[in-house]
Amino acid sequence: MSDALRPSDERCRVRWDDRKGFVRLVIRMGVPMVLAACPRADDLNDVQVCELTCSWRDRFHIPVPFLRDEGSGLRPRAIRLVLALSETIHPPAVHERNDLKTLVEPLHSRVVARMNERMQSVLDFEAGDPT
Repeated sequence: MSDALRPSDERCRVRWDDRKGFVRLVIRMGVPMVLAACPRADDLNDVQVCELTCSWRDRFHIPVPFLRDEGSGLRPRAIRLVLALSETIHPPAVHERNDLKTLVEPLHSRVVARMNERMQSVLDFEAGDPT
């Protein structure tokens, strides 16, 4: 939810430092993960920091963004979106429930680093550097 309400000045940033539930779930279920990076999706609308938005998020746990768009209405900008997929990331095997805690942090660090790399690769591609 906090990513849905990310203000426009934090565009193209991965804010997963404290978000580890998805990694725990992947390890627990033993399923592979593929990351999808689309940094320009943040440019569809301008999300403004607003007291009303913050109070709704804190009170009702509902992301209600305050958007400022070009023109009238809530129509998103017409921009080209480029998506970059990662290679398949396989979680380590869990043999005992106690092993889960020791496995989450290394995989989480790897996933966050890989997502940041994918985000940067899309930005580089769009800037004309296709490396």
